[in-house]
Formats: sequence, structure tokens, C-alpha cells
Amino acid sequence: MIPTAPPFTPCEVRRDELKWFTRVVADAVIDQYPDAASIVWKGSSVKAWEGPFDFIPGLSDLDVQVYRHGGVTDPWELRRAVLAEVGDSPLVSRLQLLVMDPDDLPDPWYLYPGTFEVLHGDAPAVTPIDPARIVAQDREAMTDAGDQAYRLETKIVGLGDAELWRYLQRAHRLFSPVLYRAATINGYPADEIWPLNRTRLLERTAGDEELAPIRSATIAYYGAAVDAGLTEGLPAFVEEAVRAGQHLLRTAAAWIDAR
Repeated sequence: MIPTAPPFTPCEVRRDELKWFTRVVADAVIDQYPDAASIVWKGSSVKAWEGPFDFIPGLSDLDVQVYRHGGVTDPWELRRAVLAEVGDSPLVSRLQLLVMDPDDLPDPWYLYPGTFEVLHGDAPAVTPIDPARIVAQDREAMTDAGDQAYRLETKIVGLGDAELWRYLQRAHRLFSPVLYRAATINGYPADEIWPLNRTRLLERTAGDEELAPIRSATIAYYGAAVDAGLTEGLPAFVEEAVRAGQHLLRTAAAWIDAR
């Protein structure tokens, strides 16, 4: 069963606080790079929050992307300036701040409508969405899921509890997109799937027998991740979330191998 009420306590994450923080980050960047062409806030923190899976405090990043011709000139100077202005990221969420040259973006580099908000300038000009290419990329990522699960096994043996929590914070970006990728591979339109929050994604894929194993493993991971996030990294919950993430990767590898 998918939870629908967002119990964001004890940290009481509020979208207006997140938006205020991203606005302060954007202003700090503009102080250093007044020639920035565009700054956007994107990801799960921007999408609608309809349930506890949609934004998981402590694990969901605050994604801020800066588009500047010439890219970043001195990342260490910019880091010091941003930290001096805003301090460490509040609200138990990690700031993911990227500065990129719009003339030299990875190919392809997509921004799906509905997944970002412009903080400064105009919406960046990025690669037009190519559904076939997205499916190919998602298939490649899913094909690597087995290796990712194995690499996870090799890393966790020597990690203490605090280190395992930090590992989960990084690995969440590895686990959370699995069902999105499986859905596009299974024929769902990418430009409709990727803008969905996780609550709507799970609703959209309900009843799809082909996706059922991945959907079930995804729900188990999201549930364990929420428990880990809301307890701010309590070791027993962190271990359960990493175990669930590993199971999700193994399920994805078996699913893609069977296709």
C-alpha cells in the first residue's frame, strides 16, 4: 500500500523553506557570476509532494544548476563564497550545485518540463527530448544494475554506521530512478513518466504485471528510505534502506536480463 499523507516530522520540511534556501544559493552564485545565463532548481524538491516518498528528508538532494558561458572559473573560490553566504545545507538535505557551460553540455542533456523552476535568467536551451535515445540510455543504466549491486556489496563491508548513512545519501540517486527507467523501457512515454512525482509514478504503473517486481522492490526501498531519513540516519533503518536498495538493483538486473 502506498502512503498518501506526508509525515515529514520530526524535521518538518516545508517547500517555502527549501525555495528560500535555493533562492539564497542562487543569489550567492550571482554575486560571483553576474553573467550567469540561467539558474534552475530541479528534481524531487520541485515536483508536487503528495506523499512521503515524493521528497525524503536527508536523502533527496536540493538540485541547483547554473548555466554560464565558460562554466565555472574557480570551483574552490565559488564553493567558499557560497558557503560563506548560506552555510551548510539546512533541512537535512544535501545541496547538489552544478555549474555548467551551456555551450559544452553533456550530450544529451535533458530538462523535462515540469521538473524544474527558473531562479534566474531564462530557461536554459538544452537538447530536445528524443524518446528513443532516452530509452536507450535507461536500458544501458538498467543493464549496469547488476554490477552496481556487486560494487555496493564490496563497499559496505568496512563501513561504520555513520559512513553507511553517508553512503546511502550518495547512493539514493542510484536507487530512486530505477522504476522510472523500467517504465520507459516498458513503453511508457518518457516525457510523461519522468516529470511524475513518485506517488504518481507508482499509481501510473499499478497493475502492470511486467513492472510488478520492480515496482514492489521500489516501494520497499522508498519505505525504508523514508524511515532512515525521518530518523536522521538511525543505523538500523539505514541498514534496512541499503539492503532494500541492493535488492532493487538485483531485481532490476534480473528484469532487464529477462527481456
